[in-house]
Amino acid sequence: MQSPIKYLLIVTISTVVFLAPFFFFNLYFDPLWYVSGNQHENINYPFNERLSRTNQFLRTYENKQLNCVMFGSSRATLFNEDFLDKKYKCFNYAFSGGVAAEYIEFLTWIKNRGIIPKYIIVAIDDRNFVKREISVPDYIYKDGMPPNIFTTYLSLDALFMSIKLLNHKKIMPRMYNEKFMGIVEDPPEYKPKLKDKKKTKLNHEIIEQYKLLLNIFPESVYIAYVSPISPWRLKNKIEYERSFYLNSVYTISQYFNSLYDFSIPGNITGNPDNSYDDNHYLPFIYKKIADVITNKEEGFGVNIKEMTKDEYLELHDSALNRFFKNHE
Repeated sequence: MQSPIKYLLIVTISTVVFLAPFFFFNLYFDPLWYVSGNQHENINYPFNERLSRTNQFLRTYENKQLNCVMFGSSRATLFNEDFLDKKYKCFNYAFSGGVAAEYIEFLTWIKNRGIIPKYIIVAIDDRNFVKREISVPDYIYKDGMPPNIFTTYLSLDALFMSIKLLNHKKIMPRMYNEKFMGIVEDPPEYKPKLKDKKKTKLNHEIIEQYKLLLNIFPESVYIAYVSPISPWRLKNKIEYERSFYLNSVYTISQYFNSLYDFSIPGNITGNPDNSYDDNHYLPFIYKKIADVITNKEEGFGVNIKEMTKDEYLELHDSALNRFFKNHE
């Protein structure tokens, strides 16, 4: 009869031998960016970006001596940090479906790590003004650390992610290169059209949420921009929703150091070739945005803080009416 210790040793060794291939397979593809991303080819898919971004943040923030952090939704993932002026050594913490209520939690978590960014860039989306569920990970809420690499890469979920990378089974046109910069591969053709308007539940807490966000690092410089969207998307909004969106944006702009709006209908937002849907614009558009918000270029977007509310609302209304008059 085997001794309990010998039996336990055999079971332990057998378990390790069985699980090791799964762990190293996942480590090679690194779908959640614990180490250096996909080693099979120079692409990384947007799997669980809240965790992937956090892993990358923890690995790179001190090493790169960053002084800036950026938050936004999937749209902002296509805003590459290298587009910014050199004084902004920025980490792009944008993730799919991100909203202001989540940025508060993530910024608080960053603050509790003893990190104080000099600059904070916030992408404001029209979706932020609609009531939505938020998805903050427990480790952010509890001021902890993400699941460790061994727990994660011994899971079936990670295995399925790695198999998708192996098979180059894209989950969407938006992805990341080997430097974790947002790219778009083989985008579908965007064919804009007007749709039946649907009622939405508005997020009446949005202004207070941005106030809370701005109070986390009161000494930092907060730069915001309204993400570009298709004129057709803007036109598809019910009037009370569009009014709430624009009035709220103007109110919020008064709290930021600067806030630029790139959602005003025009030649750039109205060109279907610049986007693969009604709200995800290609990376070269974000290069233009970076140049504007760092005062290198003018002409695309407006600095709301230089306008009265009436001027801002009139600009939006007249631009929308003029655009569709020319596209009848």
